[in-house]
Amino acid sequence: MSIAQELVNLKKLVIICCFGLEEVIYGVGNGGEEISRGREKIVEQQRHSSSSATNAKIIVFPSLVLISLVNLELKSFYSGGSENCSIKYPSLVDVYINDCESMKIWGPGIHETPDLKSIQLVGD
Repeated sequence: MSIAQELVNLKKLVIICCFGLEEVIYGVGNGGEEISRGREKIVEQQRHSSSSATNAKIIVFPSLVLISLVNLELKSFYSGGSENCSIKYPSLVDVYINDCESMKIWGPGIHETPDLKSIQLVGD
């Protein structure tokens, strides 16, 4: 999570020709943690529902506006390993995926992208 402290200001995520990379976000730890810098923060937390014993993880990328993945061997963007997760991308506008034939799923759980305008998928 020490690297994640810098991700609160991440505006563009561009990964090109990084062979061997199977997930961009690898399963997040089980403990609850919140990392803040000013008004922006990445949140990883466990919510305990009073009606059930379900735990939910929440991750927020507050400034991310573009994700571009090109010529990768990704299996997924997020491998979380749990259906009980939520990743929020409140500023994400564009997603560009080119030549990522192995990628079959973005990731488990809920991915909130309220400002998403375009998704471009390009093959070989």
